[in-house]
Amino acid sequence: MQRRKFLTTLSALAILPEFAWAQRYPNKPIRLINPFPPGGTTEILGRLIGQGMTQSMGQTIVLDTRSGAGGNIGLEATARSAPDGYTIAMYPISSVMAPAVYKNLAYDPLKDLVPVALVGKMPSLLCVHPSRPIHSVSDLLKLAKESPGKINYASAGIGTSPHLFTELFAHMSGIKITHVPYKGAGPALVDQIAGQVDMGFQTATAALPYVQQGKLRAIATTTLERFTPLPNIPSVAESGVPGFEASAWFGVVAPANTPRDIIDRLNHEIMKSINLPDTKKRLDDLGVMTSSNSAEDFGKFMRTEAVKWAEVVKIANVKAE
Repeated sequence: MQRRKFLTTLSALAILPEFAWAQRYPNKPIRLINPFPPGGTTEILGRLIGQGMTQSMGQTIVLDTRSGAGGNIGLEATARSAPDGYTIAMYPISSVMAPAVYKNLAYDPLKDLVPVALVGKMPSLLCVHPSRPIHSVSDLLKLAKESPGKINYASAGIGTSPHLFTELFAHMSGIKITHVPYKGAGPALVDQIAGQVDMGFQTATAALPYVQQGKLRAIATTTLERFTPLPNIPSVAESGVPGFEASAWFGVVAPANTPRDIIDRLNHEIMKSINLPDTKKRLDDLGVMTSSNSAEDFGKFMRTEAVKWAEVVKIANVKAE
């Protein structure tokens, strides 16, 4: 009996340091890597949730921009970071697309990173510059079929969601258009506003202010449902490309082997952050759809999306240059 008590006490003491360490987390600032250039949706959402987490966790969430290679530079840096909860990253839909596009990735976006939380989903807007004689999807398809390859489109880079959304759109509508890849959604948006490119799918979060200001013309949304802030803009599916549907989404991940209790704490804090009244209103205004979810929920969603978009990559024959 005494021996059993002794062994129980030893076991308790053995886990005490780990428990105490977890209880102290976080005791220094947390780095939130943004894998795309400033001005895009990943930065907008990263700053929003970072502000809320800073308030509730008592430690600063530092947004660290590491852009390039369609988001892969920042996420590879995350995957190679210590799995201690002090480096996490924004994880956009393009991250699950990457393995199908880049055959020699230096990391595996689905194995070397673990899901923390899905921040939100949102439609993208099919936008054109106001100077173009394009006021509907029908106008766009007509021009594209009259002059194959003449119309060009901007994307955040090869293998990113704007790229694959447009390739799916072109495949389903039977048109040929020219891809102009950028090093992120921010630079692509800047050039589209300047009229350097004809069209592009931009997340509603990033494009909405410019549409409202008349600097861009939105002609369709990518979801089957209409976008609440722009109720008169039809979906692509109801504008001549039946069956087309795509949603942009953004989550947060951590390096593989990050302790489970840390993942759970981060998930709790992110859920709390997106439900703060000011943050919730801002997300609603931007058209970001949020819902409570666990790390497991996000992991299942990531795997499902990876399968879906790998098929699109195959159909459209998308290859990294």
